[in-house]
Amino acid sequence: MREVRVVAFLFLIASGCAAPAAEEKLTRWDSSARLLAGMDLPESDPLYSLTRTDEWQTHHRAMDRRFSEFEDMYGKKITPWAASEIGDSGAGVVFYPFGGPDLLFPLRLFPDAKEYILFGMESPGKQPDPASVYARDRIALASVFPTIRKSLAWFLNFTYFQTYQMDKWLRGRDLGGAGPVMMVFLARSGATITDVQEFQDPSAHGIRISFKRAGKDHTATYYTVNASDSSLSSNPGFLAGIRSRGERVSYMKAASYLLYGPGFDIVRNFVTTESQMIVSDEAGVPLSSYPPEMELRFYGNYDGPLPMYWPMRQKALDQAYARESRSLPFDLGYTASWKRNASVLIVASRKHATPGERKN
Repeated sequence: MREVRVVAFLFLIASGCAAPAAEEKLTRWDSSARLLAGMDLPESDPLYSLTRTDEWQTHHRAMDRRFSEFEDMYGKKITPWAASEIGDSGAGVVFYPFGGPDLLFPLRLFPDAKEYILFGMESPGKQPDPASVYARDRIALASVFPTIRKSLAWFLNFTYFQTYQMDKWLRGRDLGGAGPVMMVFLARSGATITDVQEFQDPSAHGIRISFKRAGKDHTATYYTVNASDSSLSSNPGFLAGIRSRGERVSYMKAASYLLYGPGFDIVRNFVTTESQMIVSDEAGVPLSSYPPEMELRFYGNYDGPLPMYWPMRQKALDQAYARESRSLPFDLGYTASWKRNASVLIVASRKHATPGERKN
């Protein structure tokens, strides 16, 4: 794999200086994420002066409010629910197909995972360099902060990205793609980012972020990849690379019902036959695709999909929820934008697994 540093996030002084030492470099990745996330920086930080601008102060107040609302509506409910109902699957990898840059949910649902792997059609993106942007054009820097807020607004309200909106807001000279959003989510989740690498290997272009959380090392990798059968059949190295990472949990949310029909058999079979556990809303894995050796637990209330997806309604899921369902104290996925208390999560685990028991 050929890996290259994400040039735009190397916060070198505009006058030109040697590359920073490793320890200083690690600090700069984290301070950049905190700046974009609207979080305070210490006065000793090289980017501290940018937090004194009116533009950043507005960003700081807006982001604090947005993420506080997200925590009240979702985060504070997800964490205890996940500890009780999902626990530690024992798999060190979380695989999130079609997840885009959404790290907020897997970090809360699977806090013990060592590695998070996501993919989507969005570019990994170039990363904004606040110091050089400010030196070049204060107006350009000022535009970065509202762009971040606009790209996150729908997600923080309704838990999923609208791809066309995100693509619209994240295209541009100084901000683009999944990387900055992932860094914001990590900073707002209490993580310390230690390194960021862009890479291009034979199977995909992506970005890998190393971070610490609760004293433990983790990585989050995002790939830009077309997961249709026509693409994956000529690109077997992509799923082979994920397979090489070891046992995994698969998580799916708001995946446009892509796995319901033809054209995505390869990724559907990969998820259903090779995952130790699957946690999915109704728009991810269709009920008929879960293998018989998996035990299914149903959470929430199934009242059918959004009107635009009504042909995807599953009679078998109606019947399953009529028999038994468990409480889901939060909304997520497409129904979160439609009506409350109508969201679904299915937790599927191998019959030899012991979900709900966390490892010390």
